[in-house]
Amino acid sequence: MRKILTTLVVVLLSLNAFAQLAVKDGSFKEIQGFVNNNPDPDYQTDDNDKPFAVVVIHTVNITDRQSKELRFESNLATFIMLDYQNDDIWMYITARSADYVKISHPDLSSLEYNFPEDLKARKGYEMTLVNSMAMAAGSGSLTVTTKPEVNASVSLNGFTTAQSTPYNNGMIAAGRYEVTLAKDGYMPVKRTVEVKAGENTAVEVEISVIYGKIQVTTEPVGATVSLDDEVIGATPLAATDVPIGTHILKIEKPGYAYITKDFTLTENDVLSFSEKLSDKRRVTIATDKDGDRISIDGKYMGLSPLKTELTYGEHQVVAERHEGYDRIGYKTIVVKQEDDPLISLDFYDRIYFKVKGAEFEMIGVDGGTFWMGCTYEQTDCENDEVPMHEVTLSDYYIGKCEVTQALWTAIMGNNPSTIIGDDLPFDKVNWDDCHEFIAKLNQITGMRFCLPTEAQWEFAARGGNKSHGYVYSGGNNPDDVMWYRRNSGNHYLSYYQKSMGDRSGYNEPANNNNRMHPVGTKAPNELGIYDMCGNVSELCQDWYGPYSSESQTDPTGPSEGEWHIYRGGTYESNAFLNHLTRRRSGGGYGFRLALTK
Repeated sequence: MRKILTTLVVVLLSLNAFAQLAVKDGSFKEIQGFVNNNPDPDYQTDDNDKPFAVVVIHTVNITDRQSKELRFESNLATFIMLDYQNDDIWMYITARSADYVKISHPDLSSLEYNFPEDLKARKGYEMTLVNSMAMAAGSGSLTVTTKPEVNASVSLNGFTTAQSTPYNNGMIAAGRYEVTLAKDGYMPVKRTVEVKAGENTAVEVEISVIYGKIQVTTEPVGATVSLDDEVIGATPLAATDVPIGTHILKIEKPGYAYITKDFTLTENDVLSFSEKLSDKRRVTIATDKDGDRISIDGKYMGLSPLKTELTYGEHQVVAERHEGYDRIGYKTIVVKQEDDPLISLDFYDRIYFKVKGAEFEMIGVDGGTFWMGCTYEQTDCENDEVPMHEVTLSDYYIGKCEVTQALWTAIMGNNPSTIIGDDLPFDKVNWDDCHEFIAKLNQITGMRFCLPTEAQWEFAARGGNKSHGYVYSGGNNPDDVMWYRRNSGNHYLSYYQKSMGDRSGYNEPANNNNRMHPVGTKAPNELGIYDMCGNVSELCQDWYGPYSSESQTDPTGPSEGEWHIYRGGTYESNAFLNHLTRRRSGGGYGFRLALTK
């Protein structure tokens, strides 16, 4: 049982003429021979180890519920503990400091009783507390409810009660009462009721909203107006049914800064709001290196960091860097009122590079969580494509296309590819040569190019956060999105009924000359990435190994192994071997770059 430290309260409750607490004259006296023998130590001393005295309070014409709703207060530094035994209230009170007790109830008024003698530690006293008005006139019960709203204040004969609606007094003196109901924003209502002894009187009152008016005009017109988050119309607006009280007004129009205003409307008020909407905001656009050239919506604006004023909404930003190589970042930004005015171009939608005359692009892949492996749309899965498992990746970039022979030749000075062509993918990669190429590219550009991890490769092939759940990267029709055995030769192969042991299913003429094709000549996937299935298979950073069923964040695969993973299938493979979940294939080996932030 917790102990209550009570303090002197200066403001007393209003006395209610209809119910009056009183201590019966002469009822306070010491109980001879009483000793506080409560076994609970909390009932022996207060929190300052000062001993309690005990006052046994007998109640008359006070219900058990009302007894438990009584509040007791006394001097500063006085503790009070309560215990309910039968119809009595046992009050344990700090003997040393208690000069009086104040007893109050939300329906039965209050009293302040000064003890006629000093209380002695561990001694017992008794007194009788009565509802004097109920004794004198008999009592009934009164219930008052309001609709459509609750929590209206209740006054009886001019005295405000501590209860709001729904009001319920189970013991009120019989008689006639003027009931006044009041609630902010509603018309006050008065009713006269007759309470009869031993009967319940119920009153239901409908209260009406008080309205005021507001007028809202804007430049330009056509702005949406909301009141307390509810749309009430468009400007110019005249609203005649606004409840009085405090409200929040919001004015908004696409392409402009919104405006919010707090206001208080009183009865018969007509408030007018006239606002000029702003369509621009001051921002700073910064790249990761000062001095980059910034263009916005096709117009050159200056060098990074660039301070400028932009209209609200979407803009196309281009950041150019020319330092022995070209780097151009493209980013769609949205200027919003709530956002930080500093717009950092630390992650682009795509980046264009030109190195030693060779051009390539990197696509920004926003990080996210996906299911890797043999998911529901994949068919004919192999054992190493399971179990399906959850993977979470951070932001990264991946090549829009496979590394071309033109780029390989520009960096390495040689081209050992099977079929020569600048726009063809490089297809004779090995682990050491690939990393020598990346090291040289990084030295020229100052970037951190690398091979994609297997998880990064598959997330990008699926279309990242924009994935439509295709079987192949970019679609379900292999002819649309990849070069493979059926369409990569001189003839488009027709299909026939497969025989036992024959998985190709194609009528294949001699010397069909299946071969790789220029990059980017089939349809891209959801992120604008080409050829992730078919053409040449692509080397990843990971060692080959079995999947784990556990969730992973930015996984890098096994720490060692016999060979590194290849993904994506080839121009020589049948379509079922080029599903985006396939983990190994034969044929020409190429690769695709990745780039970390």
